[in-house]
Amino acid sequence: MSYNGWLYTYGNPVNNVDPTGYKPRNPPDPKSVCWYSAAAGAAYVDENLRVSKSDWLNTYAAAGMAVQCWINTADPTRSYADGTGPGQVSDEALSTEWGKRLDSSDDAFGLLCFIVKHINEVAGESVVSCTTICDDKAKLIAQYGAENVTAETPLDQTTMAGAVEAMRRRIKQVLYSCHNCTNTDRFIAAALAQDAQLSYKVMDRISDPTNKNSYRYLPEANGLYINWKRYFSKERPGTVNWFNTYYQVRRFNAAVSLLRNRGWSVPGDLHQDTIDGF
Repeated sequence: MSYNGWLYTYGNPVNNVDPTGYKPRNPPDPKSVCWYSAAAGAAYVDENLRVSKSDWLNTYAAAGMAVQCWINTADPTRSYADGTGPGQVSDEALSTEWGKRLDSSDDAFGLLCFIVKHINEVAGESVVSCTTICDDKAKLIAQYGAENVTAETPLDQTTMAGAVEAMRRRIKQVLYSCHNCTNTDRFIAAALAQDAQLSYKVMDRISDPTNKNSYRYLPEANGLYINWKRYFSKERPGTVNWFNTYYQVRRFNAAVSLLRNRGWSVPGDLHQDTIDGF
């Protein structure tokens, strides 16, 4: 029956599902359809996540949660120490200082931020306020003083709020290292960063205009600054292949599209035709 493309779910739509149209399966749980439908995950995240929809970085983090499928992986009895949870971040990353390379990985970096104490003079009185800042510790100490910089309590990624903030930080870390990138470049980078396929060090290297081995388009082509397909075709041994990377971008795009239809913000200058035809 698998040769007949018109015979939906092998003729058994009660017990089987086929969200992609390519591979019918019998899910152990109806919610496992989320693995095959990023849009289904996005709908669930939209209904349950409480963050500002006007910040497009939140939209990308929410889409990442949808792709990784909070419905399936959320389990308060697990620690997700190995990074297999919905935020796709290890406990080691959450407890390692921002931007510091993890001991267990050559291509993963810390996401622990710092609480910075500010003392301001207001109407002749000293007023103390605190702000969480994600930046290099030495840089913060040089700017604010060691006595005013304290490491935060690591995020609890077994909660939706903690998981999505972890996802948001990793995407932010990568995007802030994208030199001269267009918003379409950043969209693709966010799709890869949410699944740890792209670190901020790699992003810095492939987009740096002073690096002769970067993957830049000159001039900008199709709304892109980075020649992403060239980068994928030359993936380092042991990493994802081009097809898996392409599929990841498509799933991320599907989740973002649904969230955008529900009022979440994205940059207004995205070249959607480039993303669709990726």
